[in-house]
Amino acid sequence: AHLDFAPYYASALLVREGHAAQMYDPAAQTELLRASGDAPQAPVATALAPPAILLYVPLTLAPLWLASLMWSVIQCLLLLMAALIAVRAAPWAATLTRTASVVIVAAAVSGGGTLMLLGLNQWDGVAALALALTYSDLRAGRDNGAMVWLTVGVLAGKPHLAIGMALFLVARRPLSLIPGALAAAAMGGLTLLVVPLAAVGQWLGA
Repeated sequence: AHLDFAPYYASALLVREGHAAQMYDPAAQTELLRASGDAPQAPVATALAPPAILLYVPLTLAPLWLASLMWSVIQCLLLLMAALIAVRAAPWAATLTRTASVVIVAAAVSGGGTLMLLGLNQWDGVAALALALTYSDLRAGRDNGAMVWLTVGVLAGKPHLAIGMALFLVARRPLSLIPGALAAAAMGGLTLLVVPLAAVGQWLGA
């Protein structure tokens, strides 16, 4: 259990305990989980970027099983928020009723992907909310804001999921690269206050 959540939890726990330089070391992660009584079924490895891992640090105050449950609930709530934002921003006909909007949101969050989210404890709720906010700003003509949401919510965690969208935004409005770069620089600077460059290098080389 918790195979997808355990690596992030272990990395965050290493950060909280003052071993941030080892946050991408599978051996250190596995040893830490075993010492806490949460022995993984296989050696763990972490794919998320350092800024994203820092979000897990508060959850390490709870045991793995409880932190995993809380993270799943948080992700489902974020997914619901994403659906609400996307439906509100979409170009529906003026005759669309509130009941129809509720049905659309319910359909969006009731698929098999949500059930998988509960079991896998991944990052999808954060990414979905960031994409919904990006879409909402694009619909409103706020390309700079869209790039910031995309950078903070998706590029900070799993850059490969948002490269295409980022290129689209830059092609659509090249100057949107500036707020995106500023957001990335701010996150990077804050991250380096906690995470050593060696750990960042390990993530880049993974």
